[in-house]
Formats: sequence, C-alpha cells, structure tokens
Amino acid sequence: TPHCKGPERSEEGNVHDVGTTSAFGRGRHWHGHIDPDREAARLGTATREEEAIGIGTGMTLSNSPTIIYMQNAGFANSISTITSLVKLYSIPLLFVIGWRGYLKNDAPEHELVGKIQPKLLKLINLESRVVTDTNWKNNSKWALNKIQQQIPCALIVRRMNVE
Repeated sequence: TPHCKGPERSEEGNVHDVGTTSAFGRGRHWHGHIDPDREAARLGTATREEEAIGIGTGMTLSNSPTIIYMQNAGFANSISTITSLVKLYSIPLLFVIGWRGYLKNDAPEHELVGKIQPKLLKLINLESRVVTDTNWKNNSKWALNKIQQQIPCALIVRRMNVE
C-alpha cells in the first residue's frame, strides 16, 4: 500500500524526542518513526482514530504524554472527537497526521480531503506545522513546547511518493 514518507528515523531522533512515552493510532507505516526499544515506550494500533484519541487522552491524563498518529482521512473522521474532547478540555495530545492527496497523482479518493486538510486544521483551531527532512527537529521542539503548555497540536507529514 502507498505510504507517507516523513523524516527518516535516524540516530539523531524520532518522534519520541518530543517528550512522549506513548503512541497510538492507525497505520503501521508510522511505526518506523517510533522507537519500540525506548524504555517505557508504549506503541499501539487502534481500530479507529477516535479510539486512539480516547486511549491517548487517558494515557496523557495519567502523566504519560502520548502521540496520536493517523492519516488525514482518519483526521477528518475524528474532528468531532478532537473538538468535543481534546480541544474542549485542552488535552495536550500531539497528532502526527499524514497528508494524503497532497500530490496531484494520489488516489482520487484522497484528493478532496487532501485539498481541505489545511482549512480543517484552521477551522478547529488545531495549531500545526508541516514536517520536512530539514525542519523536523525545530518543529518537534515547537510541538513539545505546545504540549507542555497544555495545548494540543499537530505535525503534518506530506505524502511524498505514490507506489
């Protein structure tokens, strides 16, 4: 299946470097950016994005900061959960969202959500940054700062190739 290409996992860092201890979501392609050997790291795959948000909320409220990873179609499906739980109660979750439909030659079912994803993020007031190979470290620090301030936020990973 096609996948999102984000910053390569390296000795220099991975998504846990933003101060989280857990990651839950949909899509196994994210697992390459999450260090399964990290002490106390918890990695889980949920059946739905809303389930991942619920698990992540519980983990975060029990002092285990959590990343929620998903594709943008799952983000669109979970807007109600984000607005009525995460945003309403200022749950400091870090969302890592793949951006399907970013390229013109992606599968047709991803074009509309890909086109409107930036607008959706703005409409629900979920601060976000687009991650690249050159800015991922600074954007990770930005995200850590946000969740330390009890502000949920998102890092967006562009779809870079079609297989």
